[in-house]
Amino acid sequence: MRLLRGTERGQSRLPQPSRKHRWAVVFRLLRWWYTQPYDYEWAHTYGESRTWLLVTRVCAMICCLVYALFGLLVILINPCRCLLPNGLVLAAAMGFAVCSAAWWFRPWPREKTSAWFVAFVDAAITTYLFVGEPVVALALLNLFVVPGMYVTFVHGPRLMSAQLAYLFVVIVATYTYSVMSPGTSVLVASALALTAMCAGLSTNILAQIALTFLRRDAKESFTDALTGVLNRRGLAEALQQSHAVYPPWSPLTAFVVDIDKFKSINDAHGHITGDAVLTRTANCLADLCRGADALARIGGDEFAIFAHLDAKQAQAFAERIRQSLAGGEGTDFVSVSIGTVTTFVPSWPPEDGDIVDVMVGNADAAMYRAKNAGGGRIVGTSM
Repeated sequence: MRLLRGTERGQSRLPQPSRKHRWAVVFRLLRWWYTQPYDYEWAHTYGESRTWLLVTRVCAMICCLVYALFGLLVILINPCRCLLPNGLVLAAAMGFAVCSAAWWFRPWPREKTSAWFVAFVDAAITTYLFVGEPVVALALLNLFVVPGMYVTFVHGPRLMSAQLAYLFVVIVATYTYSVMSPGTSVLVASALALTAMCAGLSTNILAQIALTFLRRDAKESFTDALTGVLNRRGLAEALQQSHAVYPPWSPLTAFVVDIDKFKSINDAHGHITGDAVLTRTANCLADLCRGADALARIGGDEFAIFAHLDAKQAQAFAERIRQSLAGGEGTDFVSVSIGTVTTFVPSWPPEDGDIVDVMVGNADAAMYRAKNAGGGRIVGTSM
């Protein structure tokens, strides 16, 4: 009750940083954000599996088309007062039109192509700023919000930092040009520049920092924390979103690898040793499974492997696994029981999402038959 009353009075149980340390916390957060690795391919696959990528593609196509029409409008309405040649503004507008068509008809761009797209958009928008009216140029700085959002959601901190630096220079240059022009209100120019600064700089940084946390948590939700391989959820996701190409009705084998007498290892040597055995086993399997479709830890001491192998190849691969793990001494010696199940899948990735669970279940049953026969064995079956 005393704790409840203290909470009701607004007292916090968590220590709060002093004012002089708040800036240090902010700078540490920014440094952490900037140094975070960014996996473009993983983000692409994750977004594609949730139709978010399709929405982004449609929005990019529409925005490029709108920006192209706006460039033509600038030339038609204000042809004589442009500070840049009309041909340059027209080239920017035509470039936006080409990008709009590419977003609709071409596949999703690779990371470098996407970065070049961002560079073009920023440069093209800059040509729109010099329409002759300084105040209008300041208002048009808000056109950078759209490419800023694209970078926030699609790219990592390095490209965003480069874009924000460029945008900062453009805002300062446009503001200086506007203030020095006769008849321009300094108050209006300052208000428009400050609005562009807040909309284009601070909001994008805050949004991407939040997305960095979310991406990291999402990626970790597919990974086993102890061994670093996929977990059961990540296994299903990896198979459903596989980009590998196989002909129809190719053979597919599921392996379930179980460490024999793992409970005895824990009881005799402790859980720290048991965790070390799991980690070594996962590392060994990862080295052996470089060409496999997926490797995951699906239980306490159980690992699942999916590979496009026929029954004969699967038997040979399972034997390699068994011998590799049994090559150590003491606690480095690991005896495993392996169950395999082979089937032929009509397409890849499998359209039937239940086939993964069915194959794991059958391979698990085969593994238990190997374990009941004394362990250190391989039992194969087919579907």
